[in-house]
Amino acid sequence: MLKECVKYFGNREVAVCRELTKKFEEITRGNLKEINPDSIKEKGEFVVVINNN
Repeated sequence: MLKECVKYFGNREVAVCRELTKKFEEITRGNLKEINPDSIKEKGEFVVVINNN
């Protein structure tokens, strides 16, 4: 999904949040091209926030 976002939004700032408000909460921030999707666990609930500027 992050790779697809680069096509539509360009290299915007993004925050990928996993397991919010839970014990194993993780937040990864950076530009869409900087974040390595393989480093993010694919388990749990996610919220992706993309900068609108």
